Formats: sequence, structure tokens, C-alpha cells
Amino acid sequence: MITSTPPRTPQSVNRWSVLRGCVSGTAIDVAVVFLATELYESILDEPFVSGARASAYWVDYRDGFVRRGLPGAFLRLFTDSPTPAQATWFAAGMLVAGAVALLVLVILLARTVSGVEPRLLVVAVAVASPFTFDQLLRIIGRFDGLGFAAMAAIALLCVGGAAHRSARAVGIGALVLLATATEELLFAFVAPIAVIALFRLGRTGHRLRVVGAAVLAPGTAVAALSVLRRPSRDALTRLITEANAAGLEVNLAKENTISTLGQTATQGFRFFLGMSPLTVLTGLIVFGGCYLLTTAMLRTAVGSGRLGALAVGFALVAVLLSAVGNDYRRWWALAFVAFIAALAMLGRPERMPAPSFVHALLACAVLAFSLKLHAEPIFPKWDKTADTGFSVERLHQLDPTW
Repeated sequence: MITSTPPRTPQSVNRWSVLRGCVSGTAIDVAVVFLATELYESILDEPFVSGARASAYWVDYRDGFVRRGLPGAFLRLFTDSPTPAQATWFAAGMLVAGAVALLVLVILLARTVSGVEPRLLVVAVAVASPFTFDQLLRIIGRFDGLGFAAMAAIALLCVGGAAHRSARAVGIGALVLLATATEELLFAFVAPIAVIALFRLGRTGHRLRVVGAAVLAPGTAVAALSVLRRPSRDALTRLITEANAAGLEVNLAKENTISTLGQTATQGFRFFLGMSPLTVLTGLIVFGGCYLLTTAMLRTAVGSGRLGALAVGFALVAVLLSAVGNDYRRWWALAFVAFIAALAMLGRPERMPAPSFVHALLACAVLAFSLKLHAEPIFPKWDKTADTGFSVERLHQLDPTW
């Protein structure tokens, strides 16, 4: 007797899921074109990294400990005095390290998503964000890319189960220390990632507190020393003179990354109070709003809505940093990448329900908003009161005893 197999019932296709997937793919394509164009223009720029930013590589430990002195000390292992060409290569290396780190985090995050279309959405939100790859191209020469690399490396240490937990904990502590010695502000974002990593490695309760304290102790000490120890005016003057003699366009009358080492948190806060409230609110609403929308979208796609408190925590760090420094987009970018790293470690693959019309429309709006913000500057250039002008001469005028 011959039996026939009943025809397979075709699965219904959610049109809003198809729409959201098409928009996500388009957003990725547009973002890649934007990034390729920006990278091409950056390579053609002369110089590739501005003298004001490259001057940071002349800071080292010859006059004792100084915050952000690790990169310069590393460079001096290979040369007695850095050159503009070496500064360019170093900046390019940090750009590559940051880009690779972001790729790693996007891949790790995508692995936590179940379903092709939701995974495409997650990748689109991360790639199209003004806080990831586009941000790196906006801050060529700064150390934020190394912070991204530290977060990605910590996340990678959680991959593959909980074997060799002690060795991994040592590695996590070393990464926190290196990131903090590179730029003390990174500690506020890297430290929570380190604690999450220890939790993922099976540390809980009292043991998590003990191991976490031991892992973070060196980085905490460096962060505290960086905040409390202000470099002398003579030391910064000598460094700026050296950088100028090497060929960088820096001097004592203009702000650069060396002169900002003499700025105190109090001076930064006083400057913040003197800024236009409209400028402050604009930065908070635009960048903070983009951060909250994109993190909510990621939490929904990954199925980890419970991590809302973590997203808010990183947002509060960005707000606090905005009170002492006006590089608003930098602070929100660090918060966003830190949240991606946390989500990549804590997310769990879950089958999400098909999106409704509202969800699909919201995804389209968030992706369009993210792409629109690519053109926004790191700090509010439209407001002349937002230009700190913290040169060595200006800081000495503000504090004659320095």
C-alpha cells in the first residue's frame, strides 16, 4: 500500500520582520559606505593625527608617575624621543586595535541572539551607531580605542567555560591596570566589565567580592593616584617644548593633551557651570537619547531586558564625566561599548516573538537617528563657551600657585 506524505504547511512570514531585516541590512550598507569614506578622508588628511592629540605620546614617567604616561613610556622603549612619524604609526595602531576590538564585541554579541533577523538587527544597531566605528574615526590619536580593546579582551577571557579561572582573573586584573594607566577615565567603564567577567567565570557572593577587590586593587590605586597627583607646570612645559622641537604644532598658549593633564576636576566643573544650559541639555538629550534608544533595542533583541539597570549605570557615568569634561560624545561612546561588552557576556539566546508594526517602525527610526548622528562633533563646537582653552598659560592664570 502506497501512502502519500501530506504536503508541508508553509510557514507564515511576518512582513514586519522582513521590513526590519531589510532596513537593518540597508543601515549596515550605509554605515559601511560612511565609514569607508571617512577612513579615506582621514588617510588623506595631513597630518593623520593632530599635533594637539599626538602630544600625549610625549608624556612618560621620567618625572615620576603622571596620569596617562604609559603609552609614552612604552614608546620610549624603542626610541629616545618620539617623532611625528612614529606618532602617526602609533595612532594608526590604536585605530586598528579599537576597530578589531569592536568587531570582536559585535561577533560576541551576535552569538547571544537567536534568529537571523534579530541577529541582523543587533549587528546593524552596533555598526550604525555613532558610538562605535564612526567614533574611532572621530578621535584618531586618543586612547579610547585601547579602552575598547581592553573591554573586548576581558569579554574574550570569559569564552570557553570556567577553566583556569585564577589565570583568567590575573589577566583581567592586568587589563584593568593597563587601561587605567593609559587613561584613568577608562577605569569607570572597564572595572564593571571586569566584575561581570568574574561573575561569568563562576565567582559569586563573598568569593566574587574578595576576588573582585583583589583584581581591581591595582587599577583602583592607579586611578586614585592619577586623580590626586597633579603634574607640575615645569614638567608639562618641558614636555610641550620637547613635542614642539620634534615637529608638533603645540605651544604653551594653546590647549593640547599635555596641557590638559594640569586641569583639575574642580576647574572642569567650574567650566561646566559657566557653559550655556542649552548646550548642556542638547548634548544630554541628543547623545543620551541615542544611547538609551539603542541600548533598549539591543536588550530587547538579545532577550536581556533585565539588564536595564546596567545600561542606566553606564549612562550615569557618562553624565558625571560630562560635568568635568565637554567631550560628550566620547563619554556616551565609552558607555555604549561597555554595555555591548556586558551584554555579550550576560546575554542568553532566546527566541523572540515576531515584531509588530510598532517595533519595526521603532527599529527603523533608531537606525536612522544613529546614522544621522555620525556628523555630530565630539564636543559642541557651535557654542564658543564650550571651548575650554585649558593651555598651560591659561591654567596658570586660573591657579597662580601651580
